[in-house]
Amino acid sequence: MEKKTESIEELSLSINPFGKIARLFIEQFQLTVLLVLLIISIGVVGLNSLPKESLPEIVFPAITIQTVFPGASPEDVETLVTEKIENKIKDFEDIETIESETGFGFSSVIVTYLESVDIDQKKIELDNALRELQFTDGVNEPEAFIFSTSEIPLMNISVAGDYDLSELTSIANDIKDEVEAVRGVDSVTINGEVEREIEIVLDELQMMKYDITFNQIRSAIQSKNFSAPIGELSLNGVRYNLRVDERYLNLTGIENTFIKNNVYIKDVAEVLEGLAPINSFNKTFIRGENEEALPSLFLTVNRKINSDVIGTSEQIKSMLAETKGVLYPEDMTVYVSNDLAVNVDSDLDKIQSSALSGLMVVIIVLFLFIGFRESLIVSITIPLSLLGTLGMLSVFDITFNTFAVLGLIVALGLLVDNSIIVMENIDRLKKKGLTSAEASFYGTNQVGLPVTSATMTTVAAFFPLAILPGILGAFVSTIPITIIITIVVSLVVSIIVTPSLSSKILKVKHHGRMPKAIKVILSTAFVAGLSYLAFRGIGDDQLTIIMVPCSVCSCS
Repeated sequence: MEKKTESIEELSLSINPFGKIARLFIEQFQLTVLLVLLIISIGVVGLNSLPKESLPEIVFPAITIQTVFPGASPEDVETLVTEKIENKIKDFEDIETIESETGFGFSSVIVTYLESVDIDQKKIELDNALRELQFTDGVNEPEAFIFSTSEIPLMNISVAGDYDLSELTSIANDIKDEVEAVRGVDSVTINGEVEREIEIVLDELQMMKYDITFNQIRSAIQSKNFSAPIGELSLNGVRYNLRVDERYLNLTGIENTFIKNNVYIKDVAEVLEGLAPINSFNKTFIRGENEEALPSLFLTVNRKINSDVIGTSEQIKSMLAETKGVLYPEDMTVYVSNDLAVNVDSDLDKIQSSALSGLMVVIIVLFLFIGFRESLIVSITIPLSLLGTLGMLSVFDITFNTFAVLGLIVALGLLVDNSIIVMENIDRLKKKGLTSAEASFYGTNQVGLPVTSATMTTVAAFFPLAILPGILGAFVSTIPITIIITIVVSLVVSIIVTPSLSSKILKVKHHGRMPKAIKVILSTAFVAGLSYLAFRGIGDDQLTIIMVPCSVCSCS
């Protein structure tokens, strides 16, 4: 045996860093166990903490400016609103295009910037410019919006019941406050709500009697309904902010507003509390819930950037179920519709099922070509590499989305390459007479550098896609980044874990040779079972039938 080992060329190779690392973990198997547990822990924590969504977070380099001019014709809106906005912003830097759309009482201006700009800074510039514009009376304040994938509403909540709109509005606002308190929710808007409105009905005869004009009444109300800071005061080392707050608190305060010469609002007008004109009216009918369509309000829930779609949705639905009878009456229907989490959960389930099928196919192929114990060692690198990747995604601000899972699927076939090379070299040296520990050490020392070189060439191939700029890059880059992380993690696993496990598993000796017929039966059952699990999701039994004879041939 000594002469046989002396003739092995691999023993004369100089020890490189890869061999030293492998020897450390071979000799100290406890370190390997700790590393495996660490990777599993990081992966499980990462999987549970990563925000789950359908698409990666993408902010488009465009700002939409919307302005409402009630009752105005398209021509007036174009002249008095749209052209003013366009002329104000047309000379701003980094603008690629300006597009506008004008309709009855509505103006929309879309400003598209170069992809390299800081869109948040550009929005601040636009907001400052819009505040400087002077519009005709009746034009509402322009509003600027940045569109991103997180702007897609998380869900709609229908609040329906046999109540008048003012009661529905009050209850809907209570629900809105509770929903906005849920972690991950950015804002909630209510559609169809009614607003409280105070009307001052003037009596022209009394106005003529007291010689009061409309402008005098308006000026009296504006000067009385006032709130503003007036400075600060230091007292005994404590700084106090001073503020004048003369805003109206009730109808009596409006009625007792002084105009002139002991004449008050109540002397020339009647103050009434009512509701603002209703612009939209909603009714909701839910089969199995209501016998007829009931008056309703719709709440649109928007989520924060990089928030967990599924987790946030579950918290909201749980809160609504637990607060029934407390936050809103028992006889009121609160129904969640257009739940984005349902689509995201469905998409991720389908793609994770495909990933699991791919994992099983890889295990089958390994079993057919490199043997059971060898395939077991290599197969362990698959979940370890995937879990390590899941733990690293948050470092690169990548969420658990469809593109990330696609990257994991693509990496499935790549991540086992390193371990297969290391494993086969270890097995080759073991057949030459080395012990499992020696074969694991010298085998890793020999192929460590070539395996690393091969991994780096793969990384180099995907790297340009990972740094692809623009909107296309924002969509696509998640896939190559995920692949790069996965194959780098698999390299670490193949250099550290694979030789350490090989030194323990391969040294186990067979106590008697298994009869060939039993081996064929067990192998066929193993491949058939994995094939069924892998392909049952797509309903393709033919693939299972094809894989079974392959296992028979490999064991013959």
